Formats: sequence, C-alpha cells, structure tokens
Amino acid sequence: MLKTLRVRYLLAANGLLLLAVLLVRASQGSAIAPVPAVPRQVEIQEISTGKDGSVLTHHALATRSDGATSMTSTIIGSDGAAAERQRYLTFPDGRRVIADMLANNKMTTKMTPEQLRGAASKRLSTASKCQKYADGSDIRETLGGLDVLGDGEYMGFAVTKVRMRNPNIEMWYAPALGCEIVYQVAPYDGGTSIKSLKAARVREPDASLFAGTDNMQEVPPSAFVAAIGTRCNRPVNLAHFAEEDRRYYASRP
Repeated sequence: MLKTLRVRYLLAANGLLLLAVLLVRASQGSAIAPVPAVPRQVEIQEISTGKDGSVLTHHALATRSDGATSMTSTIIGSDGAAAERQRYLTFPDGRRVIADMLANNKMTTKMTPEQLRGAASKRLSTASKCQKYADGSDIRETLGGLDVLGDGEYMGFAVTKVRMRNPNIEMWYAPALGCEIVYQVAPYDGGTSIKSLKAARVREPDASLFAGTDNMQEVPPSAFVAAIGTRCNRPVNLAHFAEEDRRYYASRP
C-alpha cells in the first residue's frame, strides 16, 4: 500500500498517463497484498485537481469469495466519455492481469509462492478494525510515519481513520468492506485528490468485472504504456521501462 501511494504521489504530474504507469510499476517487485476475501463490489469517485485542472476518475472495485480481485479505473474526458480505462485483476493462484481496455492490450504475470505467502501475511485484519495485518504486525509499525486518528462513520459504514505523514494522505478504512478505503485525501500535482465512496454492496460481485481480457494482445510494459502515451499525445521515454520489461518477462506464467 505504501509503495503504491508513494508512486501515485511522485508520478502525479504525468496526467492521464498516471494511472497506467502506476499499475505497471505496482505490478512489479513486491507483491500487492490481496484484500481479505469479503465478497463485495464498491464504487469510488476520485476528483484530482492540480496545476492543469481537474481529472475525474471512477473506480469499480470487486472481491470474490475465492479472493480474486478486480479494479477497473476509468478517467472521464471533458465530453463525458472514457478517456482512459484500465482493469487490474488478481487471482488466488498468483496470476495478475493489467489490461488497457481501450487498446485491447494486457500484461499477465504470476507471483511466486513466496510472494503469495508474503501477500497473505499482509492482509489487513477486519477483526482489528484494519489496524493490524494478518501476521499480527501493527500498520503503524509496518508503514512508519502513519497515525491512527480514530473511529468514525461514513456512508453508513464504520471506518478507521489513518493519516500518512509523508506524503500527507488521510485514508478511511471500512472493516465491513474488507478494509477497503472509502475516503481519501491526498496531494496531487500541486493540488488535492479526493476519493469518496459512491456505492457498495457486500455480496458476490458482477462477473463482468472479471471478464473481457482473455482475447487481448499480450504486451510488455514498455509497449503497454507507449500505446497509452500515443493515444494521449504524451510521449513516453521507453528507456525508463527497460527494468520493468525485464521483470515482466521473468514473471510470466
């Protein structure tokens, strides 16, 4: 979680490329810890306002009872249509798929057994109100520079409020939703990004949120990001992705 948030903060100036680069970087290196298997479907709205104006993003988050997860993030253009849409899937066997839903491209990798064990140990515990991981460690000890602000309620769900010190990010976890973040305020490109819960249901999510990637073209990270850069008319220095490409090929199923 900390790595993901820091990457998002540091790459904020990349505008529409932010989401794609974030997902590529997050899929490499340390495994992303899956959330507890509380079957659910959550809709989050994110409004990011910076030096170049505002960006509206819709996030559809889903977790199945078998532990599989889906995140579909859609950046909305000025005409109300999808300017960008990526889908990030994880499965209990360790497979991870990042898909560019507009270019019909995807990247598929697989976690090692060691990464899977590490991920399981770092699931946030709902019993601890999202203040401890499954291995018993405290989130304040693990992340460092994080304060637990206390309890509250948001959109009908009990929440645990925490704040990261550097960068200054406030997050509200909902134990009933498997410790999903239902509200967040973070710095963004000289301004602020606010995520807020719009809808949630605690039951098996729609199967469509896990579909649509089987027949996509498999590409390495450099090609994945280059396609988005071309679409957004924002050149990408592909030399920066040489290491990501190497890790991608090393972790293919």
